[in-house]
Amino acid sequence: MAPATVRFGTTYSPSHAAWTMDNRFKAISWQEALSAVHELNLKRLRIAVPWRDCDEQLGLAWLSDMLKQVDHSGVSITIASGLKTPRWPENYPPTDLLAAHPLPERSEFTDVYRPALEAWWQRLYTEVHPYLHLVEAIQVENEPRDFFGEGDRRISLSMLQWEMALVHSLFHHQQIVTTVGALGGTPAMLYGYSGVNRKWREMLALAPSNFRLGLNLYQKTFWHGLRLSASPQAWKKFRHYVQSARDSHLQPFVSELQAEPWDSPQRFDYHEINGNPTCRPEQVEAMIRSVLAAGITDIDLWGLEFWLRCRQRSSSGWMAHVKQLVQKYQL
Repeated sequence: MAPATVRFGTTYSPSHAAWTMDNRFKAISWQEALSAVHELNLKRLRIAVPWRDCDEQLGLAWLSDMLKQVDHSGVSITIASGLKTPRWPENYPPTDLLAAHPLPERSEFTDVYRPALEAWWQRLYTEVHPYLHLVEAIQVENEPRDFFGEGDRRISLSMLQWEMALVHSLFHHQQIVTTVGALGGTPAMLYGYSGVNRKWREMLALAPSNFRLGLNLYQKTFWHGLRLSASPQAWKKFRHYVQSARDSHLQPFVSELQAEPWDSPQRFDYHEINGNPTCRPEQVEAMIRSVLAAGITDIDLWGLEFWLRCRQRSSSGWMAHVKQLVQKYQL
């Protein structure tokens, strides 16, 4: 039997790339990010399109320009958007929308947000339409059923079901929904798996046709001041999740595999490749091996902006390491 095709990818966030840490870094342009994707020979690129920042600052012309450059490159594109988008602060409703419909902390975005969210998806569809042949999938929200991000908010189940139907009616592309993969630093590590299992059952129940489930995996994290590492039990649970997703025909993959530190970016060590206790090179390779052992072959590495900021500081260790891993495991 021929070996399975392994495809590595990563995520680009224009909001995070624009962050310059008090001018100690220059912003990372989409051109620089796309050049790094080609340099590393990555086959997949998820582009986060944060609603609030695009509505109020960035616009959407950058996305059209970026997609023009992707054409003929062989890189498969995922567009991720909604109320929750990859990268902190995670929750991206426009300021005026949140002011009109304020939410307390640890609450759910509900149907009152539907009209504005529908208009946003329509606008995004119009922008992306000329380049739909480049798009492999559309990600609807990010970890929608997890209380996380600014204000610890999540998407109500009815809202998510409606939004998935809306996006399918517009794009007709494969859809992606992501969830925490129950590794180090999730509430499950401290309080048991009942809450995580409940969210997992929700994900399985959501499944329409043409749906993929992305798992976000973090080996070492902080949780309320505690430094945590994924246990063997966590990886056992991960393998169980993968199998149950396959049994439900959900085509699981890894949407985020930790390849940058879990900490405030102001405290990252951008010079020494082994200088961050929550993410070291050997940890990333060990996670890749565990994921491949579970039979998953689409793996998106989390950390593109971090690797490029290291290189801005004349430290190319992370870029070199990621390139080595891709050469070693990507078939």
